[in-house]
Amino acid sequence: PVAGSDSEPTEVPIDWDGLPFLVIAVSNLDGSGPADDYFLSVDDDNAVGVEPLASGVSFALEPNRPNPFRLSTEISFSLPVGSAVRLAIYDVTGRMVQRILEGERLPAGRHERRWDGIDQSGRGAAPGVYYYRLEAGEHSATRRLLLLR
Repeated sequence: PVAGSDSEPTEVPIDWDGLPFLVIAVSNLDGSGPADDYFLSVDDDNAVGVEPLASGVSFALEPNRPNPFRLSTEISFSLPVGSAVRLAIYDVTGRMVQRILEGERLPAGRHERRWDGIDQSGRGAAPGVYYYRLEAGEHSATRRLLLLR
C-alpha cells in the first residue's frame, strides 16, 4: 500500500528486471465520501509490452465458417493481449499454401479473417483438406478445413 497526497504525485519506482507482470490497483481505502479521480501513468524507457489485459478474453481459434466451403471461409480467433500474429493455411503435407497474417500486431479481442481458397501465387487451391494455424505470442492452435470446388 502507498499513501498518496491530494496535491503531490506519488512515485513508486519499479525494478523491471525479472518482473514477469505488474498489476496495479487504485482505490480509496477509507471510503469516506465520493470516489476520487485518479491518474495513473507507467513510464519506463525499458518497459516492453506494457498494455492492459482484455477482461475475460482468452486465446481461442474457432472453427472456420462455413466448413466445408466453396468460395470463401471466415476464420475467427481471440487474443487475450495485443500480439504479433501469424495465421497461415497449410496443405496435408505441411506445405504453406497462403499467409493470411504475417507478424501483424493486433489488439486484444476477437478478430476475423477470410480465406478465399487462393494460394500464394494467386491460383485457386485444389479441393481437399487444409489446416489453418494461428500463432500469437506464446499461444498457437491448428484446425482443419475442407475446400470443395
